[in-house]
Amino acid sequence: MLLNKAYSGYQMFKGEPVLDGNGHPRRIAPEMWGYADHVALEAKLSAMPRENWNPKGAQFLTDRFLCGHCHYRGYRIAKASYGCRTDHEGHAAPTILVVILDEIAEDWFLVAYGQGDVWETVFEPGNGVAARIAEVEASRARLRSDREAGLYDSPDDAEWFKSRYRDMGSELTKLRAEPDRPGGLVHRPTGETVEDVWNRLDVVGRNEMLAAFDIKVTLWNTKAPRRWFAGRVHGPERDPNSVPKQPHA
Repeated sequence: MLLNKAYSGYQMFKGEPVLDGNGHPRRIAPEMWGYADHVALEAKLSAMPRENWNPKGAQFLTDRFLCGHCHYRGYRIAKASYGCRTDHEGHAAPTILVVILDEIAEDWFLVAYGQGDVWETVFEPGNGVAARIAEVEASRARLRSDREAGLYDSPDDAEWFKSRYRDMGSELTKLRAEPDRPGGLVHRPTGETVEDVWNRLDVVGRNEMLAAFDIKVTLWNTKAPRRWFAGRVHGPERDPNSVPKQPHA
């Protein structure tokens, strides 16, 4: 859909812009982006794989919750609980009510990140000289291709072709003499905090924000003697592979 040249404001026929009397694409509406942007979109989207993403059934901590014992992904194991489905060699798997863990995770996240500023990256357009040059060059190339295909062989058509081709060459000369001020991406604050954005998101949006901040929640059984994950160890034993010390007689 984004590759439709109608977004450049052209009148379309069978997937191609209709040419005006000067051999240029006929523009009948304001463009949403220029020719150079269209070419960039073609290059980007043609290489982009399709993703089969379905948020149906997504929960607040979907893919954000890990079991502290086996370090695999946790699940919603019952209608109202999070937990782990892995056998822990006789030890009880950690479980917790969904409403409790969701509240703990949300409170922690907002305390840690809620007052941070939200920034956005926006595109500021330039003066469009480069885009216009690219557009005229494409129009001239199309004229040349049509001529090579025999569309302008009659004397009248040949004279029209020479006139239009000459005019396009003159226009290109003038455009290339103008300074080009290209557009660019600008990083700027939106005036909102992370909490402001959080408060208007649904559960899927909040899950995506947790993923953007790389937040993961690890759950242990309350009786676990060692609580560890990559980079940290909690509890009486600092070595996660050690055998618990036996009490002295």
